[in-house]
Amino acid sequence: MNPYALDVIWEQLTAALEDGPPVLPKGLASTFDQKQWPQIAAVLTTSGSTGNPKYVMLSRQALLSAAAATQKIFGELTWYCALPTEYVAGFMTLVRSYYAGEKAQFLAKDLHNITKVKTPSAISLVGTQLYRALQNPQLTKALGSYQIILVGGSLITDELLDQGRAAGLNLVTSYGMSETCGGCVYDEVPLPGVDIEIDSQSRIWISGPQLFSGYYDDQAATDEILVEGKLRTNDRGCWHDKRLEVLGRFDSVVISGGVNIDLDKINNYLASEPIPAVVVGIPDEQWGVRLVLIAQPGRTLQQWRTQLAEVLDRAALPKDLIEVAKLPLTDRGKLDHNYLKKLAEGR
Repeated sequence: MNPYALDVIWEQLTAALEDGPPVLPKGLASTFDQKQWPQIAAVLTTSGSTGNPKYVMLSRQALLSAAAATQKIFGELTWYCALPTEYVAGFMTLVRSYYAGEKAQFLAKDLHNITKVKTPSAISLVGTQLYRALQNPQLTKALGSYQIILVGGSLITDELLDQGRAAGLNLVTSYGMSETCGGCVYDEVPLPGVDIEIDSQSRIWISGPQLFSGYYDDQAATDEILVEGKLRTNDRGCWHDKRLEVLGRFDSVVISGGVNIDLDKINNYLASEPIPAVVVGIPDEQWGVRLVLIAQPGRTLQQWRTQLAEVLDRAALPKDLIEVAKLPLTDRGKLDHNYLKKLAEGR
């Protein structure tokens, strides 16, 4: 990270939260009409890992409400940022720092410059960062000094959480999105002021003061997701003892050969395998949707099918295998589903 650029973003954020001009991505710097949207403090882009990126408008009230809810749970902490600030997970570490009256501290994305902290501190990580840090005893020891380590933004397996907690890390899972100013559910419990509803189709709806104001220059997309003051997510969920279990995305359920198949269920299982792999669905004349396994080298298609047959129905077994040197990730550490589907469709 460029120290100068980080100082600039901190100054921009501070000004924006004090009724100054909003923090904007480069693509909107010359076109955003501040007079039309005086309450907006920041416009962030969605990751685009499952579709085209959108510009998410976040008001001062939403950002500060989200920071206040986090502080109510964890207390005043010094927040360290090791994520890109153009996306919500990294950006919110700055907002929480501002709300706590502290200047955010910046770390390299690979955490090579992390050291043990002596004051109550917190950091946000994605699963890839946590996994790699646990392979390095020095990084693990440094992370062990943090009071809170928020993990989210990508698939976090129970095995990874267990490994981290066994190493003495204070891990807290986070569920949220750009449209909710980042995490609004910690360790499966909604933050103060956040209301979660689950409808008859198991869809998760979110309401509260931390919701976004809309997508810039896309009223149709705004109307589709923001309904009567509630956020209509694309996630499926259920309650277990007042805890929210996120089951997966609606668009992860495909029909192949007349059978409903939950790709998230398959990929949750694959996440615990020693060989990185993921299943995607692509259009197919015969099957409707054809399941393609994309994996790093180590097993043949038949070996994968035999392994998966122990836990999956026959209809959910992949019909093709594409080997890659490394699974593609976005710069946020998420699987790049757009690239994966293009790869599978181009086979």
